[in-house]
Amino acid sequence: MKFLFRLGWFQGIRKLYSILSKRIPKYLAAGMAMLLATSASLLIFSSSAVAIDAVKIKYGGVDISVTIPELVTFANSGQVSNQLRSLFQIAKATPDQISSFRELLSKKTQVDPNLLNDLLNSYYGKLALTEVSKYLTPGSNYAKMVDELKATVNMVIKDGQFSLLEVLQSYQGIDGIVIDGQQIVNLYNQAVVEGQKVLNFLRTNPQVQKTICKTA
Repeated sequence: MKFLFRLGWFQGIRKLYSILSKRIPKYLAAGMAMLLATSASLLIFSSSAVAIDAVKIKYGGVDISVTIPELVTFANSGQVSNQLRSLFQIAKATPDQISSFRELLSKKTQVDPNLLNDLLNSYYGKLALTEVSKYLTPGSNYAKMVDELKATVNMVIKDGQFSLLEVLQSYQGIDGIVIDGQQIVNLYNQAVVEGQKVLNFLRTNPQVQKTICKTA
């Protein structure tokens, strides 16, 4: 079953939610769709085996390449490089938007590594990641993308938490990453809330967890 994710982020998520909600409770489907879509949206995959040097950040109608060290400095200290300053100025980003973007980079999300791994390996998790990857990377090797994403997630959540910056710093095998600053801030804020509710729900409902997390 194919989805027209090119219609936009939220249209894609609604379609993902639609197929999930036919098989599992709607409350759980909504959270899974947001959580998995956010995870997949962090990465644009290729077959290259080099480490990440920079990311292309799209904000408003412009896009500028920013190096990983620049993002680390900005996230940790708030110091803005010339590239980031140009990006924010051209996009007419407000102080609140800039602050939100900085928070997005370093915000730690608590997660149960075993539970998230089970979700990613479940039938529904694989379906969600594969469909979202088609929107992000048309024509790419979807199976390889899903395997690489799961490996990356497992690596960065060993301590029970992760941040976007950790994912950017940890992933190997990427030719380039594209982040839409405006869309992902809104999506991330919603996904963190809904995703945490889903994880809490599964923790308190072992039978549902067992059913959802069965691998195909």
